[in-house]
Amino acid sequence: METGRETYKKGLSCFLYLAPSFKKVIDEDEEIQILAGFRAVPVFRMEDTEGAPIISEGLKLDIPCQFDSIIKELGLTVDAVRFNGVAYGSYSPIRKEIKLASPDIEVFLHELSHAVDDKFNKLKPGQYEDQEVTAEFSGAVIGYLMGFKVPMGNVKEYLEYYSFKELLSLLSRIEKVVTYVIERTG
Repeated sequence: METGRETYKKGLSCFLYLAPSFKKVIDEDEEIQILAGFRAVPVFRMEDTEGAPIISEGLKLDIPCQFDSIIKELGLTVDAVRFNGVAYGSYSPIRKEIKLASPDIEVFLHELSHAVDDKFNKLKPGQYEDQEVTAEFSGAVIGYLMGFKVPMGNVKEYLEYYSFKELLSLLSRIEKVVTYVIERTG
């Protein structure tokens, strides 16, 4: 069975979880997303998948040293973790920790942007549109300004899930995050 990029071994059972389904509607000349219902999403154990191996053990993080002062200033811990099948990285505003299941710089910059945004805006645990848009766009801009190879196609795809209007309303917030990082690394 194929879903996306992964291939699952035939005949194996999966767990189903309910994921929200959204649809775009026009409300007073504004395009918004509303909850349209839920759909069942199959989740398989990693052992029941085939294809390219997932980095799960011995991930070596290579965080560029220019971020050391920011990590220290914000009181963060940064740890490598096993890929959980859902997220390549996370930031906990409660524990002040970044967990990375990917060595890619764009994942680190996204999570670091959450941490900086938390300094200014006290983030809520979980994924909220304003927080995700701020982190993704900030991380991409920081990466670009510092000369890292950040795949803009991924950024575009990520941001398209959220609204363009949300991005525009967050530009001053994004500017604060980018400025904070660039001033401390330049």
